[in-house]
Amino acid sequence: MSTKEGTYEFKPESLVGIRKRLKTSQGEMARLLDVLPNTLSRWETGATAPDANSLAKIYSVAKEHGITPSFFSLRTETRGTRSRYRLIVLWDFQTLGVPSYQLNEADSWIRTEVGRRFGRMTHRLYKAFTHPNQSAEADGLEKLGWRVWEDDQDIDEEIIDQARSDSGQDPAGTVLVLITQDKNFTDIIEELQVEGVRIYLLGPSSIGGDLVGKVGERRWIQWMPPIVSLPLRYS
Repeated sequence: MSTKEGTYEFKPESLVGIRKRLKTSQGEMARLLDVLPNTLSRWETGATAPDANSLAKIYSVAKEHGITPSFFSLRTETRGTRSRYRLIVLWDFQTLGVPSYQLNEADSWIRTEVGRRFGRMTHRLYKAFTHPNQSAEADGLEKLGWRVWEDDQDIDEEIIDQARSDSGQDPAGTVLVLITQDKNFTDIIEELQVEGVRIYLLGPSSIGGDLVGKVGERRWIQWMPPIVSLPLRYS
């Protein structure tokens, strides 16, 4: 589908958004749509796109739950204008956040560090993952331009799902910056690196050698000076 101004393309994130609003897993969503979990995973990563019948089924499920989905976006780039890399920044705010009064400072520091390394990348996506107890910080993050996901449980699986989904659209053309002090991301880092994603870790020295070892010392960005407090993990 196209117009003089550009081309309409399927948005894989629209499926992720519907699933998250339904608060369901990939497996449960696949059962609702009567497809294999691997099929849904490929739709969400952009490896393939659902056909018209599948889109109709997804639309019906969404509408039944009061969601009006938008599956397509208008791409207006002309040849030669697209950035070589897509930059994705995922902030594990549950384990490495800051109090609300220091949020502006932390946001500015993160964007400065990212800009120093990836200033030529025009396609940037900033996401933060919070706990309900961090509602004030979540509101502040949204005002600063972050997309915020909230969960009262350990949010590692959500981060892993979205790292996989966001990077899967163009692995070789993606740079992923993971902000965390959680040591449970070694497997997803290894998986995405095999697919060609360039991964950087932003975290404190206490994060340990295993995680830093996965990305390499040159792709480890030391967390900001201790003028910004580190939060406790919420349980």
